[in-house]
Parts: sequence; structure tokens; C-alpha cells
Amino acid sequence: MASEWDWTVVVELIIIGAMDLNHARAASPVRPRLHDSYAPVSEEDLRLLEKEIGAPLPKEYREFIRSRNGGDFPYEVEFHTAKGEPVSRLKGLYGAGVPGNDEIGDTYRTLSAHLPEGLVPIGNDSGNGQTCVKVSGNDLGSIWIWQLNDPDDHGVRVANHFDEFMAGLRYGDSANVFWDEKLPDFVAVERGDVDAIAERLKEGLSPNARNETGWTLLICAAASGQPDIVKLLLDYRADLELRDGDQRTALYWAAARHRVDCATLLVAAGADLETADAEGETPLLVAVSSGTRVAKFLMKQGANIHAKNLNGDDIFALSQNYADELHPIIREHGGRE
Repeated sequence: MASEWDWTVVVELIIIGAMDLNHARAASPVRPRLHDSYAPVSEEDLRLLEKEIGAPLPKEYREFIRSRNGGDFPYEVEFHTAKGEPVSRLKGLYGAGVPGNDEIGDTYRTLSAHLPEGLVPIGNDSGNGQTCVKVSGNDLGSIWIWQLNDPDDHGVRVANHFDEFMAGLRYGDSANVFWDEKLPDFVAVERGDVDAIAERLKEGLSPNARNETGWTLLICAAASGQPDIVKLLLDYRADLELRDGDQRTALYWAAARHRVDCATLLVAAGADLETADAEGETPLLVAVSSGTRVAKFLMKQGANIHAKNLNGDDIFALSQNYADELHPIIREHGGRE
């Protein structure tokens, strides 16, 4: 609970933060890690996708889809050329055979009349851009950026192959908009610096340390989409049920920020599915109002679909933005409007 904060740790961290603030805000050297991948894709589904696009997927990209099937980055990332120039920005990569707008085949069908020859969209770039892979013709397997709204744009090649593209991804200035932590340990968590946090924990950092707003390290990791750090903190027996000033737990924040991998780890470790915040919203209720993947996961785990917040809003009222996708599933779990 909030009254149980380790204020000694907080004061220590604030002092350190004041000393190291400028250093902590320097550009992060940490490489972006792709998380929240979609369910594994079968060979049959891959063959059907290749039949639809009329060409086999390039080897490196095909192996990525087979093993990871797309996913999201915690924050928007940029592709940097060998000269260090940023030429694209994206939040995630599409998957095969997945619901919603992040499906490779659906995106290809939607854009096929406009796509330059040989390009297949694999990720949504900033604005109306698409990150694409070349599946036919010259430069097979190369990665391109194509702008949908520009009729004169035929795509710009940015990498010779998929692995080169992934190796060139970096956090850029756009991510700094979302990086608002000030204390060095929390900055490291937010930016996914697993090694730094591991070292600090070995040195005696409390896994339940809080920042000046009351977030624990675990809450920060869950909200920031850093499952590797969530797992590390759980290994150090971080308290799953500590809450912030609004009575929100790490699982609540994972649900609110659509962090599937983090929510999965927290539930597996025993996080309470029904812990409500100061407004009476459980992780499931906040999940259905902000996305679908975590909401489906929590329903499958047995979260109470009959809960209501303090305003009396139920799961159907809160999920109106995703009614087509979620309401049938809610009914399957026994929900009644």
C-alpha cells in the first residue's frame, strides 16, 4: 500500500537523480527490443500468405515471421543508416494470421492497388508510410519505405535485407517525448536497460523502490513495456500488489498500456486480477477501454467480466470502441448486456 513506501530509498534516489539528471537524459544506447509478438504462425498460414502475394517471402523475413510473427516496440523507433541518418519511424511490425489492422495479408489486400511492384507492407511507418519488403524483381529481400499519400512515391530502399534493417533500429527523439522519468534507475527501466538494473539490484537496490510520483520499479517496467525487466524484478521478489497514488498496480498499468508480455508475466507470478484502482476499475475494465489483446488475455485467465467501476460502468459500456471484436468474446465468457 502507499503507506508502506520505502522513503529512505526514495530520498536516496532523488539525491542521485539530481546529481545525474543530465547524464540520465542523454540519448539511450540501449537497442530497441521487439515485444508483444502475436501467436505463432503455421507453415500452412505462411504458404497461404505467399500464395496471396504471389511470391515467397524472403528467407530472413520469413524466418522472423515464423519465429516471432511481428510485434511492438515499447516506443516508436527509427531506422538509422550506416551514416547515422534517421529515415523512418515505426511502432511495430505486422504479423501473419492475426486479428485487426496489424495483419500482413489484410494490409496487402487493402493497399495492393497502390503498392509499387514487388513491395509487401510489413510495418506501419509514421504518418501514412509503410515499411515494406521486396518479394520480387531486383533487390529481392531489401527493405523499403513507401508513402501511401504521395502518388509520385515509388518507395525508397533503406536496407539491403531484413536483418540489416532490424540492426539499424534505434530510439530517437520521438521516444524522448514518452521518457519522462528523472531518477537514473527509473530512466534505465523505462529505456529497457536490463544490464544496468541487474547491476543495481546486485548492489542492493530495493526491487520495490519508488520514484517521486509513487511508481515502483515494477510498475514502471510494466507501464513502459519492458518484460525483461519485469521478469528480473520478479526474480528479486518485487511485490506484485504495491500500488501507486491512484491505487493502481503493475498489472493495471500493463493492461492500460496494452503490454501483453508484461501482463502475462505478472499474472503467471500471481498478480491479483481483480485489484481495482481508486475509481473502481480493474485491470480488465481498463484493458477493454484501451485495446483488445490484453483484454482477451485477462478474460481467458478468468478475470471477472461482471465487475463495474464506481460510476457503474460495466465491461460492455467501457469496450464500445472495440465492440465488434470484444463483445462476442465477452458474451462467450458469460457476459450479458
